[in-house]
Amino acid sequence: MKLTRIPTAPANASPFDALFESAFRDFDRLFAGQSIGTHEPAADVLEGHDAYMIRLELPGATRDDLSINVEDGVLTIDQYCGDDRRSRTFRLSRTVDQSAITAALDAGILTVTLPRAEEAKARQIEIN
Repeated sequence: MKLTRIPTAPANASPFDALFESAFRDFDRLFAGQSIGTHEPAADVLEGHDAYMIRLELPGATRDDLSINVEDGVLTIDQYCGDDRRSRTFRLSRTVDQSAITAALDAGILTVTLPRAEEAKARQIEIN
């Protein structure tokens, strides 16, 4: 059975006490082999005329480390490194053609292209 220490602050504790307690608690976890929080890969989301583009920085990732899924209008990108799992989710606009999404991995940069549905693309209207 694993016991977890739950820190309690005395009534007269200063805010700095909590800050230092938090810092040292995370430091202890680092050396205990536990991860500190969750890591979300950095991402850029770009909007073009015909498509949206998501770029994620995934240094050292291979195609076998990655899983990309779309379900109920949510795009989920998972990276597995041993026991560690990094994940990002993106809620998709109704203007995205979910059946035409593509992905490419090059030099640690994952680029996911989300084409706009034909009916959502801008077009010129002719005046009669």
